[in-house]
Formats: sequence, structure tokens, C-alpha cells
Amino acid sequence: MPFINLEGLDGDYEDKPVPEGTYTLRIEAAEDGRNKADTADMTTVRLKVEDADHPDAATIWHYIVYPNGDDKPEAHRRKMRLLQSFLKAFGVPFDPSGFDTEDLIGAVGECALKQEEYEGRVSNKLSL
Repeated sequence: MPFINLEGLDGDYEDKPVPEGTYTLRIEAAEDGRNKADTADMTTVRLKVEDADHPDAATIWHYIVYPNGDDKPEAHRRKMRLLQSFLKAFGVPFDPSGFDTEDLIGAVGECALKQEEYEGRVSNKLSL
């Protein structure tokens, strides 16, 4: 294949974390699976900032790790509190017996974002 001439290929096309604050977010995808230690079920959620002022906002990854039988009472309570806060923030219906992860996809909500640095990279994380 010959040389492909693409002017501007050296530009900055990376998505960027947004400043800390409250944003409208849309859940683009939700994938059910297991945590890294294979000790609990979890859902990996991919969110996008719905803000015209930040068209290059980076994707936000949120991990919902569900309580399991090995959790201490305080860990169980914390996981349930975070899950309930997440579901309420995005208007996802739930009842005492649980919720359907299919209802996550497309849900929109207002949520505070903070910035976190990990291995030299800054990303946004939900602050529930």
C-alpha cells in the first residue's frame, strides 16, 4: 500500500477528563461478569458526559461489584449503599428483590465527577 497522506495526523485527538463537578451522564453500555479476583458478580458500566461544552470528554468506567456471602457486614452495607445511590441517580427501577441490568443501558442521570490519577493518567470517577 502506498503512503497515505493525512494532513493533521499529528493533532491531539485524545479524549480528556472533565473538570470536577456535576454533569449529565448517559449509560452507553453495561456488561455483566465477575470481579478480577473471581469472588463476586459485577457489572462494568460505560458512561459518557452529555455536555456540549465537553465534546471530547473521556469515557467514564464504573464498576458495580455486588455483595457476596464472604463480605463482612460493613462491606455488604457499603456495596448496597453505593448500588442504591447509583440506581437512584440514573432513575433505574429496582425493588426489594433487585433490578434488571438491561435497564441501565440508555439511562441518564446527574452525577458528581471527581478526578483521579492512576499510573500517571488522570480520569474521571463517579462520586456517589
